[in-house]
Amino acid sequence: MIALNLLSKQDKQLVKQNIYLRLTQRYVFTAVFAVAIIAGALFANKYIAQKNIDELQGKIQAATQATILDQGGSLQDNIKKINTQLKAISAVQANFVPWGPTLVDFFHYFPAGISLSSFSADSETKVVNIQGTAKTRADLIAFRDSLSTIPYFTATQSPVSDLTQRTNIQFEVSGTLKSNFWKLIPRSQ
Repeated sequence: MIALNLLSKQDKQLVKQNIYLRLTQRYVFTAVFAVAIIAGALFANKYIAQKNIDELQGKIQAATQATILDQGGSLQDNIKKINTQLKAISAVQANFVPWGPTLVDFFHYFPAGISLSSFSADSETKVVNIQGTAKTRADLIAFRDSLSTIPYFTATQSPVSDLTQRTNIQFEVSGTLKSNFWKLIPRSQ
């Protein structure tokens, strides 16, 4: 193969520089074009996002006003409604009786031979009714004695007829809780 060199060294150098210049121009033009496209896309996204934010703020403001005005009512009417609800809640809380700790402590006084079939307590009258079965007469007597030692439970009543049987004795006991019985319950349990 024969290689002919028709250009001088300076001309070759000039052609090489010209090629590099054209490649650099092409890369710069491509980069500027890509940046312009990306900038346009970002501007469009910003415009769309701002439009969505404005719509959402309008919806939030409309919902807030609808909540505050409550279908044409005034803010003061809503405050009155809320105050009425708070008074009702306060009344419910004032009448709250903490039965949980009371019952846990109360059932600690029941001997092993006692099975309950019914237990009722009225928070207004403080009356407690207990029905169940005692395995033996001794269990029933121990149960009645145990009830008499409860500091917040008074007036234990049980029919004498409950003591006529020796085993599997159906019994009914009623009594009254003291007015502040939940304050008399030991908190160590």
